[in-house]
Amino acid sequence: RPIPSGRLTGREAAAFGWFLLMGGLAYLTFLTGWLPMVVAAASAAAYHWVYTPLKSRSYFATLAGGVPGALPVLIGWTAATGTVDTGGLALFAVAYLWQLPHVLGLAWMLREDYARVGFRLIPPHDDAGRIIGLHMVLATSALVPVSLVPTVLGYTGSWYFGGALLLSLAFLWLAIGAARDLTDKAARSVFFGSLLYHPILLGLMLFDTVRL
Repeated sequence: RPIPSGRLTGREAAAFGWFLLMGGLAYLTFLTGWLPMVVAAASAAAYHWVYTPLKSRSYFATLAGGVPGALPVLIGWTAATGTVDTGGLALFAVAYLWQLPHVLGLAWMLREDYARVGFRLIPPHDDAGRIIGLHMVLATSALVPVSLVPTVLGYTGSWYFGGALLLSLAFLWLAIGAARDLTDKAARSVFFGSLLYHPILLGLMLFDTVRL
């Protein structure tokens, strides 16, 4: 890590970050339009001015951080369609709900490391992981119907619908198992399950896209 090791100062890192952000926003503006640029700017603002400060203050950071994490799919949608509509919002909802068990599983496995640096990415006084387990189950339960919305809207077909249903139910099953007994092994299963879930789901979308 360049900043903790002293190879890079905080000011240098901030300057490089601002350079990348401004360059990226300019790129989006001139090559894709103003709407993707606005969504990208909102994502950066939410990450730096909401999620990052909250990490050392409140568990709400975990829930808030899913917003900038899910906005990139909306950036791509607005770049392709020029609008924010139900299709783009459905993709955003899928990405947001997927992120919660993904991040919570990782946060539980690394809870001691996060505690050492003062990050409150898990609820206080939740030594048994009951709150985290509940949030995993709630997010994956909501993901089951939300993942089917692209077919309901007519963007994907029956192959995607069936695959998304099976994937989401399997993800929910992992979350329920973790909620019953949140060991590091169970949290790792949810985390690695999330790593498989997302690319397979997006692959099904590409495979079974309906031509409009």
